[in-house]
Amino acid sequence: MVQHFRKKIRKALQDPFWRNVGSLFSGTAIGQALPILIFPLLTRIYPKIIFDVYFIYSSIILLTKIISNLQYHYALLLPKKESDARALLAFNTFISLGVSVLLFLIILAIHPAVSKLIENPNLADWLYFVPISTFLLGLFETFMFYLNRLKKYRQITYGRISKGVVLVVTQSLFGFLGFTADGLLYGLIIAQVISAALLIFYTMKNDPACFVYARGDIGRLARRYKDMPLYDTLISFLNNLSSQLPVFMLTRFFGAGASGDFGMSNKIVNTPMGMVANSVGQVFYRETSDIMHGGRDLKAFVKKMYRNMFRIGLIPFAFLLFTAPWLFDLVLSDDYMSTGFMTQVLVPFYFISFINNPATSLLTMLNKQKAGTLYQLALLIGRMLALGAGILWFDHVLITVGLFSLVSIGFNVFLYFYLLRIATNPNTNYHI
Repeated sequence: MVQHFRKKIRKALQDPFWRNVGSLFSGTAIGQALPILIFPLLTRIYPKIIFDVYFIYSSIILLTKIISNLQYHYALLLPKKESDARALLAFNTFISLGVSVLLFLIILAIHPAVSKLIENPNLADWLYFVPISTFLLGLFETFMFYLNRLKKYRQITYGRISKGVVLVVTQSLFGFLGFTADGLLYGLIIAQVISAALLIFYTMKNDPACFVYARGDIGRLARRYKDMPLYDTLISFLNNLSSQLPVFMLTRFFGAGASGDFGMSNKIVNTPMGMVANSVGQVFYRETSDIMHGGRDLKAFVKKMYRNMFRIGLIPFAFLLFTAPWLFDLVLSDDYMSTGFMTQVLVPFYFISFINNPATSLLTMLNKQKAGTLYQLALLIGRMLALGAGILWFDHVLITVGLFSLVSIGFNVFLYFYLLRIATNPNTNYHI
């Protein structure tokens, strides 16, 4: 059994696909782990009210990030011609700048009214930085995808690690220097600037002609990939809204403790497993583009990816399913045993979502954004009905979350079969 397991690991390490996944995952893991590890120190430097504002700000830019380049960064991997990719690189940069300027003008216009409404001077002042963060996040996504096209996975890793390191150093330093009102924000902005600048530097180093393009190409490519801003942006927004729905509804009907359990479970389980899935997804996106251009069997590649994702996730998710309450009690404290029980209810959904995650990029790759939008809309409605039924008929938090999990599982099973079906006869015209 052990020999068989070692053989599987050695075989995976010899596969270029999984070596690239490992490279991306290492950068993601370090970049996200460092801020979490320093969190106990930061909470002793900054007052809790500042952390509350920081998390609200983070939530805001998570939403504005979706529109930062209107999802056109996904198109960077699709064209065969390098000249088309360079035109799209410039186009994405212009979009990020334009969206950020528009956001600034909107915030400037509504700021007086918003300040009175939220009654939090720190948050009101921080709103002016939202366009800056949006622009920097848009640049980071754009140049990360361009480096992905160039298969410079190690340099993407360096960009992610730099963001985590700079964030930890600057936020700690500002705190020690006494900037306890805005130090978290300043550290975040500096980390975003440096990480984006580093990816731009790597892009120019690997492709000195990256900013050379024909103006006429931009309009042609914008029309070719018009479904990305029309549907991908809406898909991402619906997906984020759908994922955050339990937080709002549990807080309203069961209190902050219930939504806190959901948030803690989601963070502890989905942060590490999500890093794996997202790293696989980025390489999967690149490899799928090559398969489409080469006329190879896409369905066989997708099925192989599903088998590997199942093997990766089976042991950790099964372990959580049987031990979560006691594990949370041991590692955190006895106050978090309820988080463990909620995690047990959510684990089956987390598992199938983990398996599906990389393959969802097929909706973009195969020009199925309309179907993706309908799916996300139906999922949002289904989850709302499930949560509503749990609240109105059972008035029990675990049953309510269980219904949410059950509906999510059903939709993910449907998505699994749909993705396999569209991989059978892919539309190659979208990749010319």
